[in-house]
Amino acid sequence: DNNGGMMIESDLDGKKVVIAYAHGDNPKFTAGDTVNGGEQIMALGNVGNSCGSHLHMDATYNGKNFCLQDLFLAMDKGETPDMEKLVEKATPTCSGRI
Repeated sequence: DNNGGMMIESDLDGKKVVIAYAHGDNPKFTAGDTVNGGEQIMALGNVGNSCGSHLHMDATYNGKNFCLQDLFLAMDKGETPDMEKLVEKATPTCSGRI
């Protein structure tokens, strides 16, 4: 079933980055497909245990949560994110969810 969410796994310096997307519709991809940068992966939706139309994201690096907001802020500044520091900085109030 492609409705509701998906997870994308990537390798970064030999460690796994996983970003999970939820509450949307994914009509295109199935498990094992390759996703390329710039491809639309989901449409906003109100699928599952949702509070209205939105996109929910969770992220881990090497099995540990990090806050995606910190990643996006670094990228916006043109910086190469230090993933180890992002994991160390993660707090219970932002355990990888935005």
